[in-house]
Amino acid sequence: MTRVTPRRVSRKGSFLLWSSSDHHLTAGGPPGEGHPRNHPHIPQARDLPAFLGALFRWRSEVAAFGLTAMATAQVAVWTNAVTAGMALVGVALACAGTPQARREIVGYAVSVIVRHRFQGLARRTSMRTTRGRLPLVLRMSVEGASVLLLLGLRSGLSLELLEDYAAEIRTACLAQAVVFYQHPANGGLVTMEVVQPWGL
Repeated sequence: MTRVTPRRVSRKGSFLLWSSSDHHLTAGGPPGEGHPRNHPHIPQARDLPAFLGALFRWRSEVAAFGLTAMATAQVAVWTNAVTAGMALVGVALACAGTPQARREIVGYAVSVIVRHRFQGLARRTSMRTTRGRLPLVLRMSVEGASVLLLLGLRSGLSLELLEDYAAEIRTACLAQAVVFYQHPANGGLVTMEVVQPWGL
């Protein structure tokens, strides 16, 4: 696989990009010699840890829905259902009408979509452990026109395996490119930078 060193972009305060020069831009193309595209088929895990992992993947959506429902219900208790509905619509319109809030919401929504597209691709391919466990998305961040995902690699996963699926990741996220940054001191931590996904 051809690896091109990308031009570094200054990102002040980013917690997901390290100063190590060991990072790669994977632009698709043929697989590397160490990882031929003959990965074995891995059945999906359907046990309790897999269920808990699914809850972890949907944690932000569940939390947002739960908090919104609780706040709306509390306002309805204090007033009535119509007032609670109007308050909810008013908050949504206020956020949509504020440029900074709108950018934050759009950026967060795109990062959530990228996370689900990446993990959905991992479920459909062999980008998993032999027991069917997916890479963990520990944190997300939007930096300019890129979405950064901090990945925790379980035993059996590697940076090279992720790079082997770079073309599929880029297609799934409608991204311009995919860049991987491996932690200089912890091989189990990899930051995946998805450049301009979904027109971000």
